[in-house]
Amino acid sequence: HRLFSAVIHHIIGQQISTKAQANNLEKMNDQYGIINADTILSAGFQFTALGITFKKAEYITDFARKVKDGTFDIDGIWKKSDEEAIKELSSLQGIGVWTAEMILLFCMQRPNVLSFGDLAIQRGMRMVYHHRKLTANCSKNTGGD
Repeated sequence: HRLFSAVIHHIIGQQISTKAQANNLEKMNDQYGIINADTILSAGFQFTALGITFKKAEYITDFARKVKDGTFDIDGIWKKSDEEAIKELSSLQGIGVWTAEMILLFCMQRPNVLSFGDLAIQRGMRMVYHHRKLTANCSKNTGGD
């Protein structure tokens, strides 16, 4: 399942280099084959031996458990609005709003998501519009050059 993999990918990749992330994911795939809720739950916390921190292993296992017991409806989320999907994804341990937005953009192919919290986007908007500070509501922008 593409969305399951995307969530795992994002949890593993937090605060590490893309090379380390790719290495950890490759090790997981080599060790366990197809990564789904069943393989995660059957592995327990053994994948910490592959270089994944215990905290991330907790997040991954919690996510797999929620998918398995239906607490997180991995198929139903595709039918939700962007706002609802972001809220549901960011309620998962280890997934914040920015990560949920990235999952919507790149995994779920939702083209109308703008991650206002993305620092690169804010920096670019400040440069283009010559504002020192931006808010989500453009009419409240303050400052200027």
